[in-house]
Amino acid sequence: MLGSFFVRKVATAILVVSMLSLALAGCAGPAGVQGAAGRAGPSGPPGPAAPEVKPVSVIIVPNVVELKKVKKIQIYGSGFTPGAQVSIGIPGVPKSTKVPELKDVWFGAVTVNDYGAFAFTADLSRSLWRLIPKTIATEDALGAYTIVATNIQGETATAPLTVIEAAK
Repeated sequence: MLGSFFVRKVATAILVVSMLSLALAGCAGPAGVQGAAGRAGPSGPPGPAAPEVKPVSVIIVPNVVELKKVKKIQIYGSGFTPGAQVSIGIPGVPKSTKVPELKDVWFGAVTVNDYGAFAFTADLSRSLWRLIPKTIATEDALGAYTIVATNIQGETATAPLTVIEAAK
């Protein structure tokens, strides 16, 4: 009987200690001090090569014109994809109260030669000047414009065109 009493006491003690261990195991103590940072890891592999950027350019002759006096300008481009169609125009023509939906004036398109260049004649009397004063007030037509040459390959070049008041 003494033996079974002792076994029950030991079993009870083990059970109590086990239950206390389980209950106390879930309780975390306070956080310790942050350790020092480790060494940097090895460098990663090199990334892909950047795409080749080919500069395209455009110039305008003359690039300063008198309002309604100069009829034609020459637009020269280089660096474009040979054989590509390049559209040339002026996006964002001055807003007009007479025709608020007017936004762009396109002069036309040209095919780039085998060397990536083009020459284009823009007739201002058939495009921009025709809008003045019908849709653009004369005073609104003066100032700087951006001539854009662009294609579907994503190549775009710009050049300034300044319109000044005609000498009297």
